[in-house]
Amino acid sequence: MERGPEGYASYFAEDAVLLPPDAAPVSGRAAIREWQERQQSEATTRSVPEGISEDELQVGGNWVIYRSTLKGKRVPKAGGEGQPFETKYFDVLRKKTGGSWEFARRMWSSNRQR
Repeated sequence: MERGPEGYASYFAEDAVLLPPDAAPVSGRAAIREWQERQQSEATTRSVPEGISEDELQVGGNWVIYRSTLKGKRVPKAGGEGQPFETKYFDVLRKKTGGSWEFARRMWSSNRQR
């Protein structure tokens, strides 16, 4: 995220699909980069992660299924106290030629804070 929308998109396959909550699917690395640019320009908060848990990891050949939960605070860009958040992710990664991994699919949603 610190490398901006281009850095974010670089982790995704050319044919990747992003499945954001309450929104249409975003298909392809270029569209994911554009989506991330819009998200950053429209955001009124910044996320401050506090920890991530690995909830599931399955590796089979050239594919990985990875579930995780990220916890932290969303801090208003204008200042003020942050609100806690907890977001669960479901990722499918594919091995590239050369052995590195890239996201093929990513889906997430927020857990309600009680």
